[in-house]
Amino acid sequence: MGGPAAFKLLFARPQPVGDEEPIQDVAAFIWDLHFGVPLPNPLGTTPPPPWPQGHFSRELPQWLEIRFKALGATAARKLEGQEISRETWFDPKASAYQRLILPYEQPFVTRVKLAR
Repeated sequence: MGGPAAFKLLFARPQPVGDEEPIQDVAAFIWDLHFGVPLPNPLGTTPPPPWPQGHFSRELPQWLEIRFKALGATAARKLEGQEISRETWFDPKASAYQRLILPYEQPFVTRVKLAR
């Protein structure tokens, strides 16, 4: 899962009922979340296939790669009140993205070794 589907999952929260307090966002400043399997490219001569890759019906992969983009809380406060559509967050070529989001964007990539 990735892109807009992951964004919707992270930002969809139930409405409070009665006297309940609103639910706080756990990942309020994270978008473009992807899970996949890193493929080796030992010679570096050919680009890796589109990411994420693979289906595993018999055996788990050795590694799981997690990628996402994030903003710090200070940067997010600077963007409050800006007219930024959901589509803009996923279009790095858009002028609004280049001007408002890219200067503060922090990409993260991590790999998790799975037990066998």
